[in-house]
Amino acid sequence: MEEGGGAGEKPFKEIKVETGKTDAEELREVLDAVTPFLEKLKDWVKEIIGLFTSGLDGKKLGEDIGRFYQELKAQGLPEDLIIEMVKDYYKKRMEVVPSIEKLIGSFAKFGEFWRGEEEHEEDTK
Repeated sequence: MEEGGGAGEKPFKEIKVETGKTDAEELREVLDAVTPFLEKLKDWVKEIIGLFTSGLDGKKLGEDIGRFYQELKAQGLPEDLIIEMVKDYYKKRMEVVPSIEKLIGSFAKFGEFWRGEEEHEEDTK
């Protein structure tokens, strides 16, 4: 396109810059950049999900509470005190189980941390 001022024409020449990279090469670069993050995230997510689901495992929780009850009973404590202690133990165990909201917040914080780490690496290059 030539310079000109006619109706419908652009006032400047259109410049096209060729990067020399194919779409596949650009995609490969993006995937290379994202892969380390996904590797770190995968292990972290497994741990968080494991923590979350272990607290919800009814069988394990029941066994733990039953063992706790039996140990208190074996010590000769009064039944009403044992029941109160078992209830408190159960409540505390359930408080440790993270809520979905807390999990999402943790993921967001991890993402912010990771982005900050990547920016720091770029600054040191």
